[in-house]
Amino acid sequence: MYRLILKIPHYKNAKDIEVLSNNIFLARESRWEVREALALNPRIKPATVQRFVQDTDWTVRQAVSTHPLLTPGLLDSLSQDRYSATTRANVALNPRTPAQVLSRLTRDEDPEVRLGVAKNLGTLPEDLALLMQDTAPQVREYAAAHPFTPLEALQDAKAEPSAHVQRVLMLRLRPLTEAAVQEALKHRRTSVRLVLAGHASTQTDLLDRLLKDRNLLVQSLAALHPGMPAALEGQGEHPRRIADLLMARSDITSANHLTMQGRSGNICFALALAGNPKTPPDTLKQLSHHAHPEVKIRLIQNPSTPAEALIQMVHHPRWRELIQTHPNFSSEVQAQVLELELQEARAWDASPETLHRLAHSRFLEVKLLVAAHRNLQEDTLHFLLQDPAIEVHYTLLEREGLPETILNSMAQESPIEVRRLLALDERSPETALLMLAADTDQTVQMKLLTRPRLPQSVVTKLVQNPHQSITVVQQVLYRPEVNEAVLLALALHADPAVRTWVIADYRLTPAVLEKLADDPHDPIQRQVIQHPLTPAAALLKLTREHKHLWSQLVKNPHTPAEALLVMADDPLYHWCAWPRRNAQFSRKTPSLLVYWMVKRFDQHHSLYRQIGQHPNCNPQVRHLLNRVLD
Repeated sequence: MYRLILKIPHYKNAKDIEVLSNNIFLARESRWEVREALALNPRIKPATVQRFVQDTDWTVRQAVSTHPLLTPGLLDSLSQDRYSATTRANVALNPRTPAQVLSRLTRDEDPEVRLGVAKNLGTLPEDLALLMQDTAPQVREYAAAHPFTPLEALQDAKAEPSAHVQRVLMLRLRPLTEAAVQEALKHRRTSVRLVLAGHASTQTDLLDRLLKDRNLLVQSLAALHPGMPAALEGQGEHPRRIADLLMARSDITSANHLTMQGRSGNICFALALAGNPKTPPDTLKQLSHHAHPEVKIRLIQNPSTPAEALIQMVHHPRWRELIQTHPNFSSEVQAQVLELELQEARAWDASPETLHRLAHSRFLEVKLLVAAHRNLQEDTLHFLLQDPAIEVHYTLLEREGLPETILNSMAQESPIEVRRLLALDERSPETALLMLAADTDQTVQMKLLTRPRLPQSVVTKLVQNPHQSITVVQQVLYRPEVNEAVLLALALHADPAVRTWVIADYRLTPAVLEKLADDPHDPIQRQVIQHPLTPAAALLKLTREHKHLWSQLVKNPHTPAEALLVMADDPLYHWCAWPRRNAQFSRKTPSLLVYWMVKRFDQHHSLYRQIGQHPNCNPQVRHLLNRVLD
């Protein structure tokens, strides 16, 4: 009789049932049937619930494992029940179960328990990633459908053998289209509806449909969805728990009601209240101690979260960067963040991962400590090179044993002051010096030229730099590393003064002179003719192309006989000399033409006499001269 009465909460004699359920003597009843029936009654007092949690009979503990008055401590006690897997599974499904208890149940030997953990919204992401590798396909299916499962764990499970898990993975990893939604709803699996209820792209009309789903977890996810309007109209048609969730998200719910819901310990209410701007500050401060990361993310996204709650969360490195964008990021929170980051950066055994995270800090003091830390890895060094603060670059340059790749990057990406120092640094490899030689700043190029030794390739790169100045070129010519390649490059310089310096250089070679013979500048051509190392081919080329230089060429003792023959066999001279030699000018010949022809003949006559006196004048040239001069 006791069992029958206690199992019917809405028995017509409700007052008698309340009296019976609150009777402590029934809890001490020796018959387990009575205790089991009483444990199933939702009206028993918390003290009776606690007594049944410690009951010696496993059936009683199993009956009380679904009671709504179970506290996190009692759930922790029930999760360690070794005799009933159903008890542990009920604890795993309870939204009030603490995250650390769920982490322990993730490794339970019974798959039903692990399935309950996969269905709980309070399960941590790292535990969900572990459940993605479970041996039971149904556990993997619900872990893949969980909205807080890490994306990396989903991507690692692409070779999943189960068709149901593959369907869930496709919905999670691909864009949610209307065709994909209709195809997914045909299968009528709870896991598919869970994915749709937690997907960010789910439309409002589908959320309204999922809000009336037969599965309570699907309803909860739909009620917590950011796209679901938190309106109070029409809440009477929803279950009480779903109506309470919508009220927890509503901005017109009273503060007292929100405070009361925040004390429930339910993960669903914690998620709803953490994102509600109307949640009282004390409740938000209390939620900042919650272990689930999604609760903290919603708190950080909530503009009403007070500075005290932010201070509670800055102790975890994961939330610092997000907190720094919060509108309530006050000077007090900033000072707390700075103190924590300085403490981490000063630790001599700080891990490379910690240093890489601290390299993203907004505080210069922290980045300077990171730049000088001995455990810094190359990827963090490359990241710090992108920092606009020049002090960070100075600190990096002072490090011992910098990799060659870092020095090369500094030669390209660092500020100009750092590049000047790098040009003087003896550790700079040849590749970094080549990059500095191609620098657009002339002061960097001048710093390179003050080094005691420079590779030949760097000197060549300096003279090929289009951003060089005359001063840089002049300093290059003073370097002992100048070779024929450098002089050849300078022989093509746009400034005639530079080409004149090249001709005056003591390291000049015939190849450079042959290149300078093509110079269009007349003074440079005359200097090439006067140089004793000018090759015969260059002189012959000048003879053929520049007649106005013949008077200069004939004075050069190195002018070859071929060039002399070209000058002696000038057809223009013969045309001018024939009438002068025979005095056969016509009366109709213009006087100006006669003057020009006579003057031209006189010039060539003097030139031909010099050709005849040249040391390279051979018999062929003399024969031609005698025939002309007779």
